[in-house]
Amino acid sequence: MSFREFLNLETGLDLPTVTLPELLERHVPLSREILPRLGGRVLDRFGAYLDHGVYPFYREGVELFPIRLANVVEKVVSDDIPSVLGVRPGSVPSLRKLLHLVASSEPFTPNIERIASALGVSRPSVYQYLDHLHSAGVLALIPARRRGRKTARKPARINLDNPNLFPALVGHAESRERVGTIREAFFGRQAGSLGSLSTAARADFVLPTGQVVEVGGASKTARQLTGEPDGWLALDDLEVGEGRRVPLWLFGFLY
Repeated sequence: MSFREFLNLETGLDLPTVTLPELLERHVPLSREILPRLGGRVLDRFGAYLDHGVYPFYREGVELFPIRLANVVEKVVSDDIPSVLGVRPGSVPSLRKLLHLVASSEPFTPNIERIASALGVSRPSVYQYLDHLHSAGVLALIPARRRGRKTARKPARINLDNPNLFPALVGHAESRERVGTIREAFFGRQAGSLGSLSTAARADFVLPTGQVVEVGGASKTARQLTGEPDGWLALDDLEVGEGRRVPLWLFGFLY
């Protein structure tokens, strides 16, 4: 679910989607329209969504949700990928190890040679495993933007597909140390609904429509957007933004 869908499920409201142009141009009035409908606060609900709100089965029990989600991921890796994508069962331990490597890292910039060495497999196998985990909805692979806004084929950054996967795979204690990575996973999942994302030389994301976005906390500055005429900040811990400082949670209304 998107953050918007989570809010509707939790509150019984019918909050509508917003388009990207509307979000960027009208994010201040949009925030001020939405907040009163949520009792004037949204950040607590946003934290709940990051923890457990992506998959509707959290409603069957929040405390057991990480365990259940971890079991789902294990089934995907050990059963679904081999049966659907034709991966040899002997490759499953390498898939697990690769997934844990990404989950336990800061925003992961891949070194394929080192990954291959750590897994004891070939470079082509690493690329194959990454593609399989991406196709299964477990990993997000973000290529680099090149000149002319073309993108490279190899991933420049790898992250988990969505923020709920962090506590499920590495536990709540360790996931609390991955705040920046979790924010990026949220943004990538929500903005990915617009099309394929890429990374800029210094900023986190380039949207399919060309805007460059840096994700961070409320104190984040625009330094990394220097030289980007259409640069924006998507900021956590912020209920209402200003100028090109947009609340991160509002990107959860894109679908």
